[in-house]
Amino acid sequence: GSTELVFVSHVINPCHFYIRRYSQKKEAGILEKKLKNFCCNKSSYLLPSDVLELGSRTFIKRKETGTWCRGTITELIPLKSKNERKPCGPVRYKVCDIALLEVFLIDFGSSVVLIFSGYVPAERPEPATLQTIETDDICLFVRKPDQHIEAELAAVPPLAVRCSLKDVVPKNASEGWGEEAKTKFLGMVNNKVVLMTIFREEDGVLIVDLKKPPFNKISNNMPVSLKDALVFLDLARFRSQLPSQLENNTILQYSPPKMPQEREVISVVVCHINSPSDFYLQLRDSLDSSALPEKIQEVYKHEYEKNLEIVCPVEGQACIAKQKDGNWYRAQIIELPSPQEVTVKYVDFGNVANLTLKDIRRVRKEFLSFPEKAIRCRLACIGPYKGANEWKREAKERFEEMAEDKLMLCSVVEISDNNILSVELFDSSAVHGRSFSINCQLVKEDLASCIPGYTESTAVRPNEIWDVPLEEISETSEALNPVDMESVDEGDFKSLSKKELQVRISHVVSPSKIFIQQLSSEGVLKSLQEKMATIYKGSQPQSMKWESSMHCAVYVRDLKQWQRGQISRIVSETSAEVILYDSGAEKTVDVSCLRKLEENMKIIRTLAIECSLAGIRPTGGSMQWTATVCECLSSYLTGAQVKIIIQESNAACALPVKILCKDETGQLIDISEHLIKRGLAFRNRRTDKAGVACSVSKEQLKVHSEQENTRLDGGTSETAHGKTSAAPEENITVSESEQKSCKTYKALLHSGMDEIYKSPIIPEAKIFQAVVSCVGRDGTIYVIPKSFEIELNKLMTEIQSNFKCLGLLEPYCWKKGEACVVRGSDTMWYRGKVVELSGSSLQVQYIDHGCIERIPQCHLYPTTLYTSIPPFCIPCQLYKTVPIGNFWQQDAVDCLQELLTNEEVEIHVQELPDDPWGKLSINLYFGGMSLSSFMAYQKYCVAEDCQDI
Repeated sequence: GSTELVFVSHVINPCHFYIRRYSQKKEAGILEKKLKNFCCNKSSYLLPSDVLELGSRTFIKRKETGTWCRGTITELIPLKSKNERKPCGPVRYKVCDIALLEVFLIDFGSSVVLIFSGYVPAERPEPATLQTIETDDICLFVRKPDQHIEAELAAVPPLAVRCSLKDVVPKNASEGWGEEAKTKFLGMVNNKVVLMTIFREEDGVLIVDLKKPPFNKISNNMPVSLKDALVFLDLARFRSQLPSQLENNTILQYSPPKMPQEREVISVVVCHINSPSDFYLQLRDSLDSSALPEKIQEVYKHEYEKNLEIVCPVEGQACIAKQKDGNWYRAQIIELPSPQEVTVKYVDFGNVANLTLKDIRRVRKEFLSFPEKAIRCRLACIGPYKGANEWKREAKERFEEMAEDKLMLCSVVEISDNNILSVELFDSSAVHGRSFSINCQLVKEDLASCIPGYTESTAVRPNEIWDVPLEEISETSEALNPVDMESVDEGDFKSLSKKELQVRISHVVSPSKIFIQQLSSEGVLKSLQEKMATIYKGSQPQSMKWESSMHCAVYVRDLKQWQRGQISRIVSETSAEVILYDSGAEKTVDVSCLRKLEENMKIIRTLAIECSLAGIRPTGGSMQWTATVCECLSSYLTGAQVKIIIQESNAACALPVKILCKDETGQLIDISEHLIKRGLAFRNRRTDKAGVACSVSKEQLKVHSEQENTRLDGGTSETAHGKTSAAPEENITVSESEQKSCKTYKALLHSGMDEIYKSPIIPEAKIFQAVVSCVGRDGTIYVIPKSFEIELNKLMTEIQSNFKCLGLLEPYCWKKGEACVVRGSDTMWYRGKVVELSGSSLQVQYIDHGCIERIPQCHLYPTTLYTSIPPFCIPCQLYKTVPIGNFWQQDAVDCLQELLTNEEVEIHVQELPDDPWGKLSINLYFGGMSLSSFMAYQKYCVAEDCQDI
């Protein structure tokens, strides 16, 4: 909803209070002076014979301030009992006959009651809602308006606006709002400027929330949200969370985890351990849920904006809870130790934590559809050593050392009635690939004892595979070319077209660059790593000159492993970029992590095979896969065991394949089809898909720049369209990470450096309406005149319709200040300018909107568009306004962004810039208030000619 600054003028309860707009403060001052002048004039005095009528306007004096106020008569009671008004009785009385007069102050929301001295009303007015004055002469406090003043003030609407806090009700509906709720309310808003968010209007009442303004100091006791504060203080409840409603509603819960069958052998990861008899594991072959944590962080990172707080938690309720790492995870409330505390269990991991209510949120339905991932287990057929009642600390620590967060093979021995699995775990990373039982290992180390009646045949063991020792492999393998190492059996794979093969995904760059390993090579890889660990452990860095294409042994620190690699690029004297050719991963490492690769290590062929997903292309007309697709695919597939179907192809590039993988329900799905369904890829309509999917060589790539004359209004302006002669744009699929470092290619594209845009046009009118599109980090205010909005919308429509992706970009050296076309986070194309170079991403300014974002290079194209049309946004600075310290501090910039972004304002042009691209000096008014005066009042700056606030 819309927001504005207000004062709270009167409070009856949190659902019935009145505000006055901050922007009307000046108007209120003028009104007060007019009333004072009129009411001091003797002609306005009441005579005893004057008649007052119920519902008529009058002026009344407030006792505590002595100011005159406008009001409406809401109650009249005569002095004589015989004249007491009946329901259908008279509504007009002479002043001399009035015993009680009640007036509602239309500019404040409160009421004043005048009682003639000596009169005792049957019912005393409620002191909480009324101000009571006893007097011998009512005429001292009341004035009767004449026709002239009524006509003059008719144009001034009542300044008090009735409001109600959104979706809150008293804690106890039968008792209503207590005095404490009103007291707390007043304590938080009294004599303060607050930010009011308007949600809707119901029967003339604004439904709102009151919040701390962005410029308030931290010491101010105004909360971030007043309705939330009242609920948190246990003085109110949210309307949607009343106990009576909760009782009638089904508590949201996650579906139970997908359970394996008895005697089934599966790959798992042990995710949390309490003891060998109480731990949790996750099935390894999941798909959709692997991207779940990322989706949850994306939704809940701005949790205060989502209105997802849980104020009345219920046992068994599904929720999203914060972990110690600051991230949000799916959880279930399992206990309520106190009114402001809950105990939750993280359903995808199994661990438990005590949290305050501020660390839990309501779960959105999209996250309920995934089953829980954590399955509770116990190690089968063993118990604490020598029949003890509890597991020793050493047993738990040894179990954690062998199993926690590791990929294991799991044999399901038994499933109990309460769905706890009795399992035998096998460590598949043992020497030479031979699996050993974790259960048996604990028994061997005297940390556990077998339960009587157990025999080793109880469990179904996975097939044990003894791999050929490394020395034997070396003797029978062909030596590799020291410069160009070939992929393992890639030719053999191509001969197996349309056949299904079981492989493991070792690394994912993009849908067009996926590395796989044969399952039969896993033993070779483990043996190789074991041998390398023996050779290179404790070795010292070698003083040799490393060069591109050299083979090396690489220590991968995050994996704590030695792997074979080949240097692809020397980054600096101390670092190099290497390709780990047994996995396909590319890493930048310190040269101290490199060793000369032993000759017998080179004999073993590369164990990773490069593949590409056949039959798909990127969405949005782009030639490159977006970072979102690449990250999504990587999180789905990396490390997974899948089926591949090799597609027919004559191209000598990456092996085109279809990849089949199990989803969360255990169904086998086609990854290509999965990406298409999720809108992350388009189906490739051509028949020669695989041949085009491979990367285009530098010799093949020739870019032709074509200028089309297209006017927004039927005239002429320019737009660039790039084409490639080697491959149609819809079939080129190369991600940013597949491109190498920066080189200059002269005939790449129209760079835009020789043809700059015209400077922004400043409206001729000295005063104009505008929308603030952005506030820069330096306090620059970018505005788009309202008169330009239609033309800007036309331009954006033309760009989306006419701009085509410019073919596969060769590596390109960007320059600061260079014009470009940028694909924004909303997938739309914008005109831009490079403002800062920073590695793989650049800081780019949207020239028609002013904002600056960090953009990956794969979303930029070095060209200009519609150079005859100037940028639409105008950079501005406040006239004769000096920020404290001579530059806008961060808290001041935050305040400006909060107040102005996307808001309509009034611009008063004061001084044109010397440079056509310079900042326009302005006075800016928002809600009728001067921004310079407001910022000066908040002590952010010093402004000349500052208006009084």
